Amino acid sequence: HTSAKPTHTHTQPQPHLNGRIPRIPSTALASFAGLPPVCRSMRARLGLCGTLIDLSLRVRPCRCDDSERAGTSPLPSQLVTCVRSGRCVAFIGAGFSRTLQEGGLMHAQLSALCRIPCAAVITSNWDDLLERYVCSGRLGKQSRTAQGYAAVLGAQLPAEPGGAPLLKFQGDPSNPSTFVLNEEDYSTLLSDSMYIDFWRELLRARVLLFVGASLSGGYVNDILREAWHAKCMEAREQVDGVGAHAACDKLQPQGYIILNDVAASEAQLWFREYGLVVLSYNSSATNWRGNLLYLEELASAVMAADTTQVC
Repeated sequence: HTSAKPTHTHTQPQPHLNGRIPRIPSTALASFAGLPPVCRSMRARLGLCGTLIDLSLRVRPCRCDDSERAGTSPLPSQLVTCVRSGRCVAFIGAGFSRTLQEGGLMHAQLSALCRIPCAAVITSNWDDLLERYVCSGRLGKQSRTAQGYAAVLGAQLPAEPGGAPLLKFQGDPSNPSTFVLNEEDYSTLLSDSMYIDFWRELLRARVLLFVGASLSGGYVNDILREAWHAKCMEAREQVDGVGAHAACDKLQPQGYIILNDVAASEAQLWFREYGLVVLSYNSSATNWRGNLLYLEELASAVMAADTTQVC
């Protein structure tokens, strides 16, 4: 296959924190009492008005008005249906900041994610912010073993006692031998037939929601591309005279990915190459809060969704 790989830089600069959670001086926190009604409304929904901690760790005023939502593309109803039906698995990438200041952007994003009833969560992050601080009691950590893979693949809604499965596929600090750090580690992981079979079954049976993931690492891209092209070839063989792209375009997506500033032509390439529907947001119009806006909207839409629909 020779089609071009989507090129993008949809990640915000990350501060070097050395594992520390930065503290925000109390003098930097503004009072919400004098904010206009629309701002107070947005604060109730997003928990961000008054101040916003951006990824450079500077405190700046929150421009909280509903025009920010105009910077996002529409939320697909099919994604809402898939979440509601229990087929959705969230994939959390390293694009999420490692800061967890109460009331800050990171905390708001993870809190919104925890309100979305995904059947399971997969993450490339090593930290324990999600399961320990934000979604405490709602996620059950799983190891990269046959048992862990089975827990993710067999997850149902409502979640089992102990919470929805959380699989850290690049390693867990409680077991340093599981870390995936360099090319040799990635090569070893990709030579593990059990790991590859897990991904193939996951892409067959589930719908993935990628958050904070640019998919710049080839090890995930290759698995997505292989699975999608196999589906396209199967669809093409079932209908004579249909081109490869036409066959792909008629398929249901393998997943959805939130990215910033993606043009329509590039979004089409993402679908044809990986089977992913891009949820694009304008980074300037949304103040880099596209992840949060989509997660909040999805959480609300799932609560109001028609339970008779099928993913």
